[in-house]
Amino acid sequence: MSQNRVLSAFGVLANALVGWAVAIEAQPALGLQAMPWQQVTLGVGISPVAVMHGHVLRRQFARTG
Repeated sequence: MSQNRVLSAFGVLANALVGWAVAIEAQPALGLQAMPWQQVTLGVGISPVAVMHGHVLRRQFARTG
């Protein structure tokens, strides 16, 4: 069963959001101390790249599989 583009994009956005939340919550356990503005700056910078990467990969796998 294949996904349409909207559902694929939604899945990628949800995955990026969960990954970002896990990364923020894991920082204290790893001994990292980042200020909230640093976390937001990194999230804003990295999230679009992660979303595009995930969307392209998901669409490619849907096309070939």
